[in-house]
Amino acid sequence: KEWVQSAYQYRLTWERQWDLNRLFLKGDQLVGKHKVTGDIIRLNTEDSKRLRSQNNMLRPTSRSLVGKLAKLIPTYTCIPATSDFEEAHGCRAADLVLQYLRANLDLDRTYHDMCSYLPWAGNAFLQLTWNPLAGRAISYCEVCNFFSYDEAMIGGDCPYCLQRWQEQQIMMKMQQLQAMQAGLPAESPPGPSSPDGSPPPGTIPQLVEAQEGDVEAIVRDPRDVFLPPGALDVRTIRRFCVRETMEVAEAARRYPLVAPYLK
Repeated sequence: KEWVQSAYQYRLTWERQWDLNRLFLKGDQLVGKHKVTGDIIRLNTEDSKRLRSQNNMLRPTSRSLVGKLAKLIPTYTCIPATSDFEEAHGCRAADLVLQYLRANLDLDRTYHDMCSYLPWAGNAFLQLTWNPLAGRAISYCEVCNFFSYDEAMIGGDCPYCLQRWQEQQIMMKMQQLQAMQAGLPAESPPGPSSPDGSPPPGTIPQLVEAQEGDVEAIVRDPRDVFLPPGALDVRTIRRFCVRETMEVAEAARRYPLVAPYLK
């Protein structure tokens, strides 16, 4: 918390300038910055009730700038360092991953959204993250991490845990047989089984509904990104903090441990 407060105080001057730039782009010309405090204030005029016409030249200029920047979408190609087969094969695999991300994440639109912050903020942030709640629905075991794309298996016993239980039962029977042949006391099995040899209820964990997860490219508002004081390049920082606004239901779904404390 103290780190975020220090980062916020350090960038407060730029944040006030961002607000002033945004107001100018919206066409609100009756604003200014206080010379001493730096706060954004509105200017009072005697004829404020009279209808005034104004020609906002900043907005079309800003849109033209974003349009020109969005046309220059960068492309990437992996080039192998040598003619080795493994490096060439690895570069081709990396190219296929980039093609998948460009189509799946709609990087063209994402790049356009990122450029829209440049006219008033001067910078933009694109965060590549892993969203565990995205992707296709799967049947998942919370004990052994087994998963299947067959949604009909939800609520049933985990087949991998069931197989391990059966293997344990076979090993225990073999050990009992060897102990009886050697005249030693045999160990009792870890748990009673039903007459048909199936495990008792509650022994095998059940599969639950989950998501397989997927990669996400999120365009962050510069006002929601907190960098260390004095940072000049994001490639040299060790940590950063992102402020994210979401609905209470979405926050409870993403963070179930703190769901009882959300209001």
